[in-house]
Amino acid sequence: MTKKDYLSIVPASPKARKFARELGIDINKVLGSERQGRVTEKDIKLFISTKSHENIKKEEKIKQEYSHSEFGEVEVKDIPRIKRLSSKYLINSWTNIPHVTNHDEADITELEQFRDSLKDTYTGEKKKLLL
Repeated sequence: MTKKDYLSIVPASPKARKFARELGIDINKVLGSERQGRVTEKDIKLFISTKSHENIKKEEKIKQEYSHSEFGEVEVKDIPRIKRLSSKYLINSWTNIPHVTNHDEADITELEQFRDSLKDTYTGEKKKLLL
């Protein structure tokens, strides 16, 4: 590491560096509020909140490949407030949560026969096995 590289490193604790790394933030872009520009977790949280506000302001409009009026008459209606507010959270959950279902099959006929064959040697009563 050269002296120039050493000077370009932002001062921060290992905990703050790990926090920024987990959130996927380049710590060099965060301005530190502590002595000599040291970056803390509070600075990282502030950086995230300002970036999220900037992203909300830059909402991209959906590109339409074709005009809907090509298919017939179009009626434009306002979206109800509840649907407008919940849409952000529904989109977030759909894009970030893996929607996966896994089904496994197992042949337990021999296991059932074994459970049915279990009897007490002295009394002849069936014994129950809880699985």
